[in-house]
Formats: sequence, structure tokens, C-alpha cells
Amino acid sequence: MNNQVRVVCAIVIATSLIIPEARAAVKPGAKCVKQGATTTSKSKKYTCIKNGKKLAWNKGVILKKPASGSIDTNVSVTPDPLPTLMDPLSSVVVSPLIGMTEKKAKAYALSKGWGFRVGERNGEMFPVTMDYRPDRVTILIKNDLVYQVMVG
Repeated sequence: MNNQVRVVCAIVIATSLIIPEARAAVKPGAKCVKQGATTTSKSKKYTCIKNGKKLAWNKGVILKKPASGSIDTNVSVTPDPLPTLMDPLSSVVVSPLIGMTEKKAKAYALSKGWGFRVGERNGEMFPVTMDYRPDRVTILIKNDLVYQVMVG
């Protein structure tokens, strides 16, 4: 078996062992991604809250179990609202990143709640996904300074 096939097999096996966050058990204080998001785990409903400058799951609220065999007809079920797509970032909004160091640009972007990634650093290009995210910036760096910012 050649080396390329071995590498592909190793990657497939390694990625199949990773537990996605959505299926993993939630722990209070653990990192979460979106403020206000909720999840249920082990009869508790957890909410993603801002804790200082970081997002983390709260302690959770115990969900009441209905008495077995009884049906409460006075319960109204309201579905969670559908997520809305935020307005895309504009070049004017992200322009302050130009001229910053990578560290300062990352801190600035994260403080605004934007996704952040480096697409190029001093001529070395990095692999990036092609999915469109209107809340994410991709920066290009030359001589340790941001020289271009792309949204999406």
C-alpha cells in the first residue's frame, strides 16, 4: 500500500473518532459557540452565556418530567425561532483591521463576534473552506501586518 493511501486511511479513521460538539455531553462552564444557543443534555436545558469575554454553557435548568400516563393539555409548544442570517460585514466595517498585527486583528475581530481566519501569511497560502459566512473575516498578512481583509 502506498503512502498516500495510508495517509487517507489514517485521516478517515482519526476524524471518525472525533465526537462532534452537538453530540458531546454538555458541561457547565465549557466553551460554546453562539450566545443564546440552547441544548438539552441529561434532563437539563443549558444556555450559552457570555462569561467575562468568553462564551460558556450555564449551570443548566432541570426540565420537569410529566407524570407518567398523564397528558397536560394546557401546554403550548412554541418552536425555537429560526436563526436569522445577519447582515454581511462590509469592507468599511472590517477596514480597521488593515495595518494591524495578526494578534491585534484577531482580538479585534473576536471582540466584535466575528469569525476569524488567516488565508495567507508572508506569501504562504493556507487552505480555507469555500463556505460563505457573512460574519467571518479572512485576513492576508505581509511583514506581520494585515494588508487585505475578505468577508465571508
